[in-house]
Formats: sequence, C-alpha cells, structure tokens
Amino acid sequence: MVVKHRSFLVVLGIFSALTLGLIVTSLAFLPTSLGPVTVDKNIAIVGFVLDICVALGTVGVLIWVVYEKAENETKLLVEFEDMRPFVTKNIKVLGTDIINDWYRLRIKNIGETTAKNVYSRLMSIKRLDSGQPIDYDPHTLHWVGMRPVTSGGKQVLVREYLPRNFASKDEDFVDLFYVDYPQRLVVIADDNIPRGNIGAISDSGKYRFKINVFCDNAEIVSIEKTFTFTFGEVPISVKLEA
Repeated sequence: MVVKHRSFLVVLGIFSALTLGLIVTSLAFLPTSLGPVTVDKNIAIVGFVLDICVALGTVGVLIWVVYEKAENETKLLVEFEDMRPFVTKNIKVLGTDIINDWYRLRIKNIGETTAKNVYSRLMSIKRLDSGQPIDYDPHTLHWVGMRPVTSGGKQVLVREYLPRNFASKDEDFVDLFYVDYPQRLVVIADDNIPRGNIGAISDSGKYRFKINVFCDNAEIVSIEKTFTFTFGEVPISVKLEA
C-alpha cells in the first residue's frame, strides 16, 4: 500500500507540474478582448522546457511504477531435479520395515509478497511410448510429511492437502509418486478421494506428468516432467528424461 500511495503522489505531482507548464506556455499566444496577452518570451521558453522535462519525467516515473509493481508481486517457482532433496530414497514406511523412494516437487515463493492459498494438482499422466490412453482425472497433491490429528480418542497421522500461505522466499515440497519395491509399483500420490483413476503404474514405459500450481494472488505455474519406468528383474528403475 505504501508503494501504491507513493507512486500515486509522484504521478499527481508531475501531472500538476505539466499542467502548469502548459498554462505558462499558452499564455504567450492567447488573445483577449484587450489584445494579446503580453508575456515575456523567456517565460514562454521556460514553460516549453518545463513541459519537455516533465514529459520525460512522466515516462521515467511510469517505468518506475511498472518496475515497482513487478518487484513487489507474488511469483511462484516449481522445481524438480533427479537428486536430493527432490528424490528421497530408502524412506521406511511408518511402523514397518518397508522401504520406499519418494519423488517430490519443490514450490517456492520468489516474489516479495505473501502467496495466498497455494496448492498443486496433478492434471494428467500420458503414456508417450505407446498409443495406450490413460484415464486420469486431476487431483490435489499432498504436502510432504504428515500431521497429527485426534480421531476416536486416538492421535493418528494424516496427509495434508489444504492450501498454504507462503511468505516471501518460503518454500515447501509436494509428493508426486513413490516407488513401492515389494509390490513392484510406482504409486501416485493421490488425495484419497475415490475416482476412476489409476492408483499406480506397473508397466514399463515412458510417462509424462503435468502438474499445475495455483495461488490466489499469482499466475498459475505449470510444469511437465517425463519419467521412464522399467520393471525388470532388477529393482524398479526410474529415469528422468531431458
């Protein structure tokens, strides 16, 4: 708000100065019933120069206002690389000896203002190496980790799907999928809402994931990543394609 008010006052001041300069310049040429108004030509020249200076200043201020707006807007960045911390391996399933590898995206607010109600959705999965269609409805991805809630008098851990606010330079991760080695599956990180989607991938092939990240006060950010899954005799292979 301070920046907006400051910008308005500066523009208002320049507009007022420009108007004054136009008045001074035009007085030299305005006729009246008593004859032409006598104005020193030096004053007219000063008014003309003032007009030019103010015009240039106006352009500069407009550029400054646009720059200030760009610098102070909310902007999200979505990242994934085939390395830590995007890929976390040998994660033990709570209460078991089962080991999974998790693949996740990082969401970061690189703007100067708080990003409000940020959430991400897996929009589609496409099989690229065959004509086999995948019937898939968009769903919300959950944030990494789990939070404790009380249910039936007991404390249990649940996934978090609700939108979050991100302060400037804040960041967090959302899970995309995990590799279940005992079951030999690539399990999609879904939102636990029953639908006709596939819940896991079990066929070797090349798959493209499209994810959109939404926010109340920033543009939608879309990212697409292609993975090749190989289900052979060796443990499942996951390769990020360029």
